[in-house]
Amino acid sequence: MIAAGGHILVGRLDPIECAAIAYDGSTAVAMLHRKTAETIPQLLERLDAAVGQAWHTGSVVDDINT
Repeated sequence: MIAAGGHILVGRLDPIECAAIAYDGSTAVAMLHRKTAETIPQLLERLDAAVGQAWHTGSVVDDINT
């Protein structure tokens, strides 16, 4: 994904205290809100799984806007 121009963002996305977002170079493929007591490594594991799911199904994984 990164080799194709994509990137990830982990941090504050006002008003969300902590989010993890993955872009494939043109669009967001996964947008996650950090759960209470979730560690950053756990959030990144969920992001990795969400990116895999998005690539296999073609559907964006979005728990920020839902």
